[in-house]
Amino acid sequence: MAGAALLGLWAFLLFWLVNTKSFALIVIALCIAQFFLGMMYGPQAALFAEMFSARVRYSGASIGYQGASVFAGGLAPIIMVSLLESTGTSLSVSFYILAMATITFVSVYLITATYGDEMTRDQAGVSEEVAATT
Repeated sequence: MAGAALLGLWAFLLFWLVNTKSFALIVIALCIAQFFLGMMYGPQAALFAEMFSARVRYSGASIGYQGASVFAGGLAPIIMVSLLESTGTSLSVSFYILAMATITFVSVYLITATYGDEMTRDQAGVSEEVAATT
C-alpha cells in the first residue's frame, strides 16, 4: 500500500523531472519510480497466494494476474498517448497514474480487511475434513 501511495504522489514529480530533458534528472526520477514499483511487486506474489485457497491458488492467481497484465498493461500506453494528445501536458498522465495508484491502494486495503475471515473459514474447513477422515 505504501508503494502505491508513494508512486501515485511521485508521478507528479516524475513527469516534472522528465520534462526538464536532463538525462541525469530523468535517470534519478525513473530509479525512484522503480523503487516504488518494487515496493508493490515484491510482496505481490505472497498477496496473490494468500487470496486463494490451496485448491484454486495457481489458477486463481494466474488468471487474475495475467488478465490484469493484458488489460491494464496493454491499455496503459494507449491511454497515456491519448491523454498527452488531448491535453498537451504530462500532468494528465500524472493524474491517471494517481487514479490507478488510488485504485490499487483501496483494493489492497479491502483484501487485507477480509484476509483474516477467509483464513479462519479455510482453517475450519480443513480441521473438519481432517477430523472426518480420522
